[in-house]
Amino acid sequence: MKITTQGEYGLRCVLNIARGKGELVTIEKICRQEGLSTDYVEQLLMRLRRASIVESQRGPGGGYLLAGKPGRIKVRDVVLALENNPFEVICRKFMRKKIKCVNSDCCKIRGLWQKLSKSMEKILAEVSIADLM
Repeated sequence: MKITTQGEYGLRCVLNIARGKGELVTIEKICRQEGLSTDYVEQLLMRLRRASIVESQRGPGGGYLLAGKPGRIKVRDVVLALENNPFEVICRKFMRKKIKCVNSDCCKIRGLWQKLSKSMEKILAEVSIADLM
């Protein structure tokens, strides 16, 4: 399980756009309010747009809107749009060497991590952007 700053900051960007209540929100406004760089926010919003979480309008007066109602967009959707397999259980020791752990088939701890990961994913699937607002 791993949720990086991309997931956290992307979620903050989505919340910022949701607070716009249907008005276009500019990247500059998000950057100013969240204390993030323009390049970083652009990257996050591009991925969120590809996942159909936000929509963009170009040109003067352009900006970003949510692609759906805040109550229908789940935190899990945002995290999955920004993270690469965030709920995958990975053994750190062996991940660096890219070899399979010799205990992976009979590991007594891995089951616990998998249950925890599934629980975390379930919780994030139940929480909407509207809930966070």
